[in-house]
Order: sequence, then structure tokens, then C-alpha cells
Amino acid sequence: MSSRTPRTPKSKARGGGAPFIPPKQGINGFESTFRDYSMMFVSGFVAFALAKIQGKIYLPEAFVLPLTIACGCVAAFALLGLYLLNRGTMPPSNDPHSYCANGKKKPALVFLGDSITHQTLSGEFCKMVAKAKQELAIVNCGQNSIATDTVLNERVDWVVACDPKYVSVMIGTNDIKGIYKPEWAEGTIENFSVKEGEITFATFRRNMTSIVANLIKYTDAKIAIHTLPPMGEDLECEANTFIYKANSIIKEVVDRVKSPRVTLIDTFGNLERFLLETTTKEQREKGLKVDNFGDAKVSIALKRLVGMGYDACGEPFGLAIMCDALHLNDTGAKIVADAVVEWIGSS
Repeated sequence: MSSRTPRTPKSKARGGGAPFIPPKQGINGFESTFRDYSMMFVSGFVAFALAKIQGKIYLPEAFVLPLTIACGCVAAFALLGLYLLNRGTMPPSNDPHSYCANGKKKPALVFLGDSITHQTLSGEFCKMVAKAKQELAIVNCGQNSIATDTVLNERVDWVVACDPKYVSVMIGTNDIKGIYKPEWAEGTIENFSVKEGEITFATFRRNMTSIVANLIKYTDAKIAIHTLPPMGEDLECEANTFIYKANSIIKEVVDRVKSPRVTLIDTFGNLERFLLETTTKEQREKGLKVDNFGDAKVSIALKRLVGMGYDACGEPFGLAIMCDALHLNDTGAKIVADAVVEWIGSS
């Protein structure tokens, strides 16, 4: 199986020099959105102020109040958008940068992944594991929208810098989502400078092979590789045929490694078992499809503003383990957390 080995991780290349501290992750992919909402807010606020202060001079009185309200609503909507964007893109408080900069006071379990791991949009299994394993520092190395290319060429460096005792890897949903619908891959390819300029099953296989190989080579950690969660809860839908293929690749990669330090956690199988035991086929077929997961984003963001849990966010869409047909809810997150805790105990 071919693999692609990136440069020696920065933390290993420095020798006796100053240790490499990973940077704080950025807001990759959302810069233009922040700019658009900022301009909307400034424009709306200026228009609101002008209408309120100068409106009666230049406009018929009957127009002033409606115009003032409309401009104020635009500014308020943009401000809410900026707040939600900031909450959704902010790095985890327990990221690799913070762990390394603060002196690595406990042995680390590093969770490596995408938005399902970042957990500003998904159930928080990292916090669940932290509560169960207080002897470990739980380090969250997840970020919205990234794929295996970014993990291989950048985030493996960040994990290695943590000198982890354990590494839990759940990555590839954005690869497979982009293979399923190529237009969904465009943002990831552009914003994270995917080197091949495309995402395919071949690049996914190669990247996964190299990610595992480099974690074995450059860390002494015990490593758990997760199969990917389903895309939507209809297990027989077209999107999940792509997930089945991806998970067969992940299992093949782990099998070929033949390292006692590497364990497969069948997250898809665990979630599938729960769905089959607690829901009917009819319920799963009626639930929100991943093709329409964007329809749930605003609803979930607003519900999170008032402190609703992810289970409650997913219920109106007919979902049992997900909040939007892509990200896990609290129930799905607990299934992942329980499997990780069991893995740590057995190892």
C-alpha cells in the first residue's frame, strides 16, 4: 500500500533547540463570511443611526420609523451572525497549543479529527472522557471542515508535539462527504490548500495510511483509529454506501499495520447497533438526510444559544444519534466516549 510521509515533525526536527509549540488554530474557511457579516453590521448600524437622527429632516415622517426598525434589524441580524460564527470557529480551550504552552502537566490523550471532534457543532465526547479519566489531560485537536490532507501535513505535527500517551483518531468525514458530493469538497480544498487539488478514495486511503504510519513512527502512544459515523441515520441511503467503503479502507489500513499499539474502534458499528435496537427502519428513513443537513444549522445554532442539548436539537428532525444528520448529538457522543474509555481501560 502506498503512503506519503511528510517532513519530520517540527517537534522532532529541532533537536536541542526550543520546543515546538503548535499554533492556535485559525478560522480557516470563514474569513470571508466574517468579513461579509462585519460589513453588514457596520452598514446596518450606520443606516440605523442616520435614519434615527437625520430621517425626519430628509424623509417623510411616515417612512422614518419603519426604515429605522429595518436598519436596526439588519444590524442585529449581522451581530447575531458574527456571534454564532465566533462561537462555532473558536479553537477548543484544551487545544494542543494550550497543552504544550502550559507545560504538559498530565499525560495526554489527544483527540484528532474534524468538526465531530472540534465539538462546537457536535456532541462533546471529549468532555465526557475527561470526566471519566481525570488522570489524563484531554487535548482536543479537532477543527471544523478539515480532511485527511490537513491532518497528515499539519496536525500530525501538533499531536507529536504533545508527546501523547494516547491518540484517538476520527478523521475522513469531510473527505467522504466531498467524494459523495464534489461541490461539498470545494471549500475544504480551497481553504485548507489540499495538495492534490481533489479528494478521492485513493487520496483518502493514502492519507490514512500515512497518518497511522507517522503516529506510530513519531510517538510512543497507543493509538485508536475510529471508523466513520454514518452520514444521516438512514443506513441504506446512498450517502452511507460511501461511508461503508471508507470504513472498509480504514479497517484495511489498521489490519495492514499489525502494530500492538494500534486499535480499531468501530464507531460506525456501535452507532449502527444502537440505531437498530432503538429505532425502526421507517423512523430512520423519515429522518433528516445528510443531503439536507444544512437546513438544520440555523436551528441548532439558535437552540444552542439558549442552552439546549444536542439531543433536543436533533429530535425535531427525527434523529436519534445526530443533531443534523452529520454531527453527533449527546447520545451519539456518549457511545463514542464509552468506547474510548473502554479502550483506555483495556490498554
